[in-house]
Amino acid sequence: MEAMERETRASEEQRKITERQLIDQERTLKENMKQLEEKLEEDKKNSAKELDTVLNSKLQEQEELFKQGFEEKAQLMKDEIDSLKREKAENESRSYFPDILSAMGQAAAIFLPGIIPKVAGIGVSALSSLFKK
Repeated sequence: MEAMERETRASEEQRKITERQLIDQERTLKENMKQLEEKLEEDKKNSAKELDTVLNSKLQEQEELFKQGFEEKAQLMKDEIDSLKREKAENESRSYFPDILSAMGQAAAIFLPGIIPKVAGIGVSALSSLFKK
């Protein structure tokens, strides 16, 4: 009887340890995902800022070409500017949701114990591909 009680207590203690580990892993995963989101958003802002700088430079260059009478070169510059504007619009409309979803799925598949979280993680990673353009 005493051996059964010790075994039950040991089993309960092991369950609590495992539960704490799962909670810690989940917290860490959430923190990592938040950091990833922040980094992706920062990268997006930096990319937009760089594109604006290039675009402004090209607009000034185009204006100078017009002033100097180089209409053909100015038209080529206009085409380049239009291309940069399209690139900027595409970057602004791009969603990082699929990337984040994929990373979450991969992290769940790697770090969470048991077969069900691993299958769910792989499923989430696969689902993210549906959201990509």
